[in-house]
Amino acid sequence: MELSSFSKMIAKTDLPNKIQLENLVHLIRRKGLVWLWRSGLGPLFNASPTLFGSQLVVIFPDSNLTFPLVYSESENEILTLISERDYRSCAEALAANSIIQVWMNNGWFNATAELLSSDETNNRLLQITPEQFFGKIGVFLRGEGEEVNIRLMSIKKISPRTGAKGPGQYAWVWAALSGYLFFALLFKRARK
Repeated sequence: MELSSFSKMIAKTDLPNKIQLENLVHLIRRKGLVWLWRSGLGPLFNASPTLFGSQLVVIFPDSNLTFPLVYSESENEILTLISERDYRSCAEALAANSIIQVWMNNGWFNATAELLSSDETNNRLLQITPEQFFGKIGVFLRGEGEEVNIRLMSIKKISPRTGAKGPGQYAWVWAALSGYLFFALLFKRARK
């Protein structure tokens, strides 16, 4: 089945199935991005913040929820965008415990988080340009109307963290894969 016929089939389905598919795609994307951070590739997402924006991962330790989010940092505050789809989960997790962990390009931190009200979100978004979150090219690629219903989460760092279950814990995968490909290529050439 071609991708275009698959998308036409989805367009013809009823709304609940379409919403379920969108939720599944969102979950796979979220888990995939978190895995890339765990495998040590997270800093690549922040290679050029002026062009593509900045990304971090927020972990709610009590509920084991993880969210890759775009952010803008100023002085001692980090503002992240929370989609309407993720808002409820974040609100429930923060109600249980406002202490979170944050994986950023410059380290791994304990932090406190607070969801801003709708009014505060609107006021803050009037003062911030979309380029501060998504970068110049990122804003162009997103298009108009994406994630219209968003909220802001304010994060303040407390202390740096270290340990085994942080960003880069699966970085060994890339070394193993590189070693395998190197020896496979070496043996292939030796056979010729």
